Amino acid sequence: MFTSSMLGFALLIVYVLGHGFYSVGVTWGKEININIQSIQILKQCIYTLSAVASWLLIYSINKARESYISLEKEVIELRKFEPSTDILTFNEFMERAKLLITGMRRRGETAYYLVFEVIGEKDYQKRVVYEKLTKLLLQSVRVNYDLVGKGGHNRIIVLLSNTNEEGVQIVLQRLAQKVDAEYNLTLKDFIYSIHDVGDDFATFSEAVASWKRGNAS
Repeated sequence: MFTSSMLGFALLIVYVLGHGFYSVGVTWGKEININIQSIQILKQCIYTLSAVASWLLIYSINKARESYISLEKEVIELRKFEPSTDILTFNEFMERAKLLITGMRRRGETAYYLVFEVIGEKDYQKRVVYEKLTKLLLQSVRVNYDLVGKGGHNRIIVLLSNTNEEGVQIVLQRLAQKVDAEYNLTLKDFIYSIHDVGDDFATFSEAVASWKRGNAS
C-alpha cells in the first residue's frame, strides 16, 4: 500500500510539473496581457487542485478497501462457529483442542480424532451433505467433552476426548443410525478415518494441519 501510494504521489508531481512546464512553453516569447496570464494561472491552479483531489480520493478508497479486507480477516479469525452449521471454526477448534489434550495428557487419558470428508461430483450436493453431516455429528458426540470443527473444504474434524476404540465405535454406530434415519443421506456420501491423537498437542496439530491442507498421511 505504501509503495503504490508513493508511486501515485510521484506520478501526481510529474503531472503537475509537466502541465506547468507545458503552460510556460506554449506562452514563451509571446506577449500576453495580464488578463490572459491570470486565466492561465487560474487554469493551472484548477488542474493542480483537481489532480490532488483525484489522488486523495483514490488513496482514501484504497485505504478504506484495505482496512475493510483486514477487518474482515480478523472477524473470520475471531469467529468461533461456522455460521451455516454451528460447528467450530478451525482456529477455535484448535484452541479448544489444545486445552483438552493438555488436560488429558496430564491425567493420563487417551483420545481419538476422526476426519470426515464429503464426496460427490456436484458442489451443491456436497454442500447439502456437508450441512446434514455436521448436524448429525453434533447430535452424535458428547456436548461437554467432544469437539466438532471445520477441517477444510468439505472436511470435518471430530475430537473425542477421554475415550478408547470402543468409545469411537459407539459414536460411529450412533452416527450410522442417524444417517439411516436422515432423508436423502447415506453412508456412501462421505468417507472417514480414525486416528490416535498422539503423544502431545504438537503432534496432533501437525497431523490435523496436514489433513486440512488435503494431504492424507
